[in-house]
Amino acid sequence: MHHKTTNAIPTLLVGFILLILFTACTDTRPINLQTDKGHFNEDLEYGVSMRPPQNFKKAKSYVGFQAPRQAGSIELVMEDDYQELVNKYSPETMKLRNSKLDKHQPVAYGENENAFYVEYFDKPQKRYRQALVIAQNEKVYHIKSFYRGPLVEFQTQEIRDAILSTHIGEFREGGKPFSNIFLADLNTDKIIYTRDNKYPTEEPDSLVVSVENVDNLKLKGMEPKAYIKKRVAEYGPKIEYVLRDPLDNGYILKCTNRSDSLNVLGILMVSEEENHMYIECVGNKKVDLKEVGNIMISQFVTM
Repeated sequence: MHHKTTNAIPTLLVGFILLILFTACTDTRPINLQTDKGHFNEDLEYGVSMRPPQNFKKAKSYVGFQAPRQAGSIELVMEDDYQELVNKYSPETMKLRNSKLDKHQPVAYGENENAFYVEYFDKPQKRYRQALVIAQNEKVYHIKSFYRGPLVEFQTQEIRDAILSTHIGEFREGGKPFSNIFLADLNTDKIIYTRDNKYPTEEPDSLVVSVENVDNLKLKGMEPKAYIKKRVAEYGPKIEYVLRDPLDNGYILKCTNRSDSLNVLGILMVSEEENHMYIECVGNKKVDLKEVGNIMISQFVTM
């Protein structure tokens, strides 16, 4: 009797081997963070401070720092679930998200070991990302950054040093931009956000952001590109090119309109499920449309 031989490897074993290969070059060395506040740290919200990288200034539209005219940022977000972030940044999840994980290091902040630091290249979004997560005194601090393109050592090191200079002081309630919602019209589902959470806004850039759901019927038979151009053109004839960014389940269209008195950015999130979202950012000459657009997209899109 001849026994049939096979070279098949069980699926579970294949997955285990792939995971080993995926994490083989990942830096997993522990990090011990200083708990003393650095002399050059700048205060953010919630009792947190850090030393910003060179040329980075406090962001206007979110809690963190941004480099003027550079595509990069550091943002502080207070989260609800530490374990959810552990899962989000796990090597297994990074692999599923087609991200190249460079660092996944446990962090000790004083005697607190409920913390970790990660660095990875987000291939679908073509961004290099870094994040520090610390759970302390029933609060979860999530400091995350990105810049466009793969790892650039000098830029990565500057942002890494900034994130790892984080100091957590006594928690104070902070104001998150665009945290309040104002109903624009009782007859529609349009809602309004402002940077100072007041309506009418009192900010120097007079920024007002409106958000509304748009289904295929509201497109009135128009292609998405024609629809966003029509909406933005309501503020004047000087509309600019429509830009397109891909999403896993759709895409984003962006179109600007600049006049002597207004700067306008229209963002149309087009979904494969035919339920779309239109975001309109309207301000005066002082408004930074790119910054505002990035923060609004980050609030509504799961990368």
